[in-house]
Amino acid sequence: TTFANNNARFGGAAYVFSNASLTTNAVTLQGNNAVLAGGAIYVAGAATLQLHSTQLHANAATATSGPVSMSFGGGAIANFGNTSIDGCTVSANTVAFYNGGGILTVAGSLTITASLLEGNSAPSGGGIEVDGQTTVSVSASTIRDNSTSLGGSGGGINNEFFTATMTLNGCTINNNVAG
Repeated sequence: TTFANNNARFGGAAYVFSNASLTTNAVTLQGNNAVLAGGAIYVAGAATLQLHSTQLHANAATATSGPVSMSFGGGAIANFGNTSIDGCTVSANTVAFYNGGGILTVAGSLTITASLLEGNSAPSGGGIEVDGQTTVSVSASTIRDNSTSLGGSGGGINNEFFTATMTLNGCTINNNVAG
């Protein structure tokens, strides 16, 4: 199954509403655009997203200006619920004005296992932007060749919020560029 070239304000390909769930297996999400958040997928509070062997490639959050907000961005995924990513590739996703080139997580939880985050870009948090009271666990994954612009922080990962909890286990994080 392929979701390609879809457009919305939130969740270019899919918007997972509160208390709803979405599970994918061997799906491609490519070339989707959201103006504000979740170029491919927007996960609302209390929603659940489970991605297995899924490719998220060249999706974008396209706003070039707007109010200062930690709730906008996420070139591939904007997470406010509970997201699990297993055996996936998140690559070449972009955010023009906000944060989280690959993934923006603001609330709930984000678990990434045996996945690749590569070549994503944003003003802050090229690979992953952690911007709220959330729990993040990344294991056996590679985060490489991601970048930030406009003097931003965290080429690979930017843990912006002191109330966030992040655990990395058996990961490779290399060749990311901030600034």
